[in-house]
Amino acid sequence: MKFLSKRVRGGAAATLTVLLAATTLAAMAPSQALDPQRVGPRDSTRAGFPAYYTDDSGVALQLCIDGTAKCAGMTLRGDGAGGPGVGVSPDGEGFYYMATTSLSAPGLDLDIEFAAEAAWASRGVPATFDRLRIRGHSDTAGDIAVDTPYGIFTVTAEDPAAQRNVNFTEDVGCVGNPCRFRDMTNVPGVHITSWITANNPPAGYIGNGVTAQPANVAGAPATISAGGASTDRWVIIGKKARANRVSLPAALNFGNAARLKTKTVTMRNLGTNKTVGLNLKSVKLKGSKNFRKAKGTTCKGTTLLAVGDACKVVIRFRPVRASKATLIITDNRAVHRVKLRGR
Repeated sequence: MKFLSKRVRGGAAATLTVLLAATTLAAMAPSQALDPQRVGPRDSTRAGFPAYYTDDSGVALQLCIDGTAKCAGMTLRGDGAGGPGVGVSPDGEGFYYMATTSLSAPGLDLDIEFAAEAAWASRGVPATFDRLRIRGHSDTAGDIAVDTPYGIFTVTAEDPAAQRNVNFTEDVGCVGNPCRFRDMTNVPGVHITSWITANNPPAGYIGNGVTAQPANVAGAPATISAGGASTDRWVIIGKKARANRVSLPAALNFGNAARLKTKTVTMRNLGTNKTVGLNLKSVKLKGSKNFRKAKGTTCKGTTLLAVGDACKVVIRFRPVRASKATLIITDNRAVHRVKLRGR
């Protein structure tokens, strides 16, 4: 599937018009148009962003935040431009996928970006959207047809005296508040349907973004052209989602409790295998007897968690002395541990 052919004008006003039109279109699109495989459940450890997005070929990518070069040096911040607990780049945005390249022809220089972005509709409200961005300079004002892997876009170069007279951004998805994470996938012919993939990417990634140097990529087609210039060399960034991932805190601290205190640990299945759930085998506490499972616990040895489902362990702490324990949850694929502390 390709994007529909589009004609757009550069500049801030045109960008805003396209942005608002995309938002309206997304809101009107029928929800049944979405393949339910495309969007993962919300991940509480990533401030409520979806655990992954999946392209039409079935490749699922998680939020790229591990701070490696392949994720563009993104880091975790407790707060700030990217919001609480979310990987951000210098411009304050994270992403699930990004492909960038440049085109250069006589009198024309363009930088092109395709991305599945993770940003903030407002402080504390996560938003996601597909992005197409074409920026650069043309020595001649007028229309420029850019033939991309997702369709032909006709952008307009403004006054050649401007340093950047080609300036187009189109965002499709939940770019406003409230955000519906499915919005960027349920508009037929508009979302990024298939990730462009690097040749021989590092294990666990689809990208070649170990350096900033573009490389030939796999996929059919991956060629982009404009003004007589063309390339199939891209910098690709994308981290594959783990098939068996769960959402669990690494630790739970009861602090300096003056009296009996209760806290809850929630476990959610964030895996990408929609047909096979997680079968819990055992839920145990190991360590100080001052920690006990309490009434209301739903994670048990017989619990089955489908993708997106959650259960909870209610833990009661009796503050007698400084205490340590470990909550150990074993399922059919892995053993998960949550450190417990209190005093």
